[in-house]
Amino acid sequence: MNTIRCVDSATSAPDTTDPGYYLVTGSNFFTLHMSTSQQRLRALRRCVAKVATRAGTDPDHTDHINLVVTELIGNVVRQCGDSAPVIVRVAIAPDHTEVDVHDPLATTIPRKRRHSPDNTDHETGRGLWILDALASDWTITRTPFGKWISCRLPRGPVAEFSTS
Repeated sequence: MNTIRCVDSATSAPDTTDPGYYLVTGSNFFTLHMSTSQQRLRALRRCVAKVATRAGTDPDHTDHINLVVTELIGNVVRQCGDSAPVIVRVAIAPDHTEVDVHDPLATTIPRKRRHSPDNTDHETGRGLWILDALASDWTITRTPFGKWISCRLPRGPVAEFSTS
């Protein structure tokens, strides 16, 4: 398999070297259409870091973006399996970052689990706790082709995490 790159489409063509991976980037955003895989998730994280750095975000905020994206893509893989088609959009503004993930399964809507996120008896079920801790707002919208999960991550201090 080819090496997956994160390129700036303002100065070069979108990366189409890997079937199932189509990336368009700008100075403070990217949109990625991809089939999920471990290699593509690593490339996605690199793109988050590259665009976040270019937009002047601090390392903590970049980590928060990557954590949210990773959680949302992980949910898609658990629900739809490997190679599920997704669209990931990250747009960084001066005071917040928008993270949107579209997956093909409109019938499965995430629900917050009853157990707290620090419960070591469960391996899954922390994603919505993470969204609540890092995002000032998040929504789920069904589409004719699946669902969008949209999150707004404020730049700056994060609210206190509570399991109550």
